[in-house]
Amino acid sequence: MAPRLPGVVTIDGETHRAVKFSREDVRCGRKSCHLCKVNKQARPRPKSYNVKHKVRNPPPPTYLVGTVLHVAERLHAKRRRVCQHCRMTGVTTSSGHGVETSWNCVTCDVALCVNNRNCWNTFHDKLNNMGLS
Repeated sequence: MAPRLPGVVTIDGETHRAVKFSREDVRCGRKSCHLCKVNKQARPRPKSYNVKHKVRNPPPPTYLVGTVLHVAERLHAKRRRVCQHCRMTGVTTSSGHGVETSWNCVTCDVALCVNNRNCWNTFHDKLNNMGLS
C-alpha cells in the first residue's frame, strides 16, 4: 500500500487532489471532474454585474407659496447646516445635536431636510398657511 499523502484522495483507483471548501464538502482540484460533478471553466459574469445602472439624481424640490416659487439647492460638497424646521420642532440626533442637512431653500435662505421627515414640504406648508411668501 502506497503512503497516504495529505490532500490526495483515491477514488476507484483514480487519484484526486482534495481541496477542502467546508467541513462537509470536499472536491478535487481538477478543472473538470465527473466524480465531483464540477466544471471549473470560466463562467460569464452575472447579468446584474454587466448592467450599467443609471445614477438617479432626483430634481430638487420646488414649492409655490403665493406667487413665489421656492426652489431647493444642494449646498457645496462638504458644507452642511442645521435644519431649521427640526430645530424649531425639537428633533435632534441620538447624540443630542441638531439634525444637519445639505439642502437649502434659495428663496427663504433656510436649511431644510429633504428626506423621510420631509421638513421641506412641512415648513413651506406652514409658510403657505400663514400667508407669507
